[in-house]
Amino acid sequence: MGLSLVTSLFRSEAHLPTYARHVLQVAERLRQASVPLEVVIVANDASSRERALVADLAVAAREARTAHVVASFVERETLYASWNRGVRAASGACVGFWNVDDVRTAEALIEGHRLIARGSAVAYFPFFLLRARRLLGGLQLRQPIRCPAPPFDRTRFRARMPTTAFFLFARPLYQRVGPFDERFRILGDFEWCVRASYAVDFTPGTTVAGFFLRHGANLSGIGDPLQPVEANVVHLRHGAWDNLRPVHGELMRAKWRELGDPGQSIPADVEHRLWGGGAGDWRRAWERAHRRERWSAALRVALRSLLDLPRLRIVRSRG
Repeated sequence: MGLSLVTSLFRSEAHLPTYARHVLQVAERLRQASVPLEVVIVANDASSRERALVADLAVAAREARTAHVVASFVERETLYASWNRGVRAASGACVGFWNVDDVRTAEALIEGHRLIARGSAVAYFPFFLLRARRLLGGLQLRQPIRCPAPPFDRTRFRARMPTTAFFLFARPLYQRVGPFDERFRILGDFEWCVRASYAVDFTPGTTVAGFFLRHGANLSGIGDPLQPVEANVVHLRHGAWDNLRPVHGELMRAKWRELGDPGQSIPADVEHRLWGGGAGDWRRAWERAHRRERWSAALRVALRSLLDLPRLRIVRSRG
């Protein structure tokens, strides 16, 4: 059973050399573990530099006989349109994604491939979050934060997405659940995983999947007001009123008109809180209730990161 990893590119020249190096290292480790690897790259509006780097990676992988690299060069499209394109082009029975600015570990891919081969539909893993800030000399990394893979719980997973883009899934599940909603800009993966959670159980892995670098140009986790709005759209679609949070009212109303089910009825009190006259009062009450919770969560994360420093050094040394 083969493993296919899909990568969507757009203006990725700065990350491609490091990504290519990591892909080749991981591919060699997978070859040693007898896991066939296919890398499907979908390059949006690619520059000549990006085309050259992708071609170099394909040649290097072919010469090393470690991975098969398939590249598509397309006009610019949404991330989730590229993901769908990549999944359709992939030949592996086990499919996942590798963001060009992330680092994936071979050990987690091997574990995930084994879980899918044994019948799991979705596998997810712990990972490290690397925060960075931009300085004149480049990026300065902050203390990494370990994000665990909690036991699967449908209610919890439909409230937020702990899988990130490090999850793997069985191809039949994609055919069953359907493609990613290409109209989403940030949380199309969360929307898909919520749909998938109605069909199957997810399986947590134990191996650290890699490093998610938050550098300020990511789609998610950078304070974009659209992110909680898209999350609310997902919750509204499934009637999960308790998972809603206060957002920009007009943006919420516009996105629900764009992405919502025209035939779905929203309770009047929910509309009042989200984009009606009660939106301001709800936001202020919500912020008061969650201020103490945020401080407690930040303290727990800091303590967990300190405890995980020895493990982080081991993972980095393995590459």
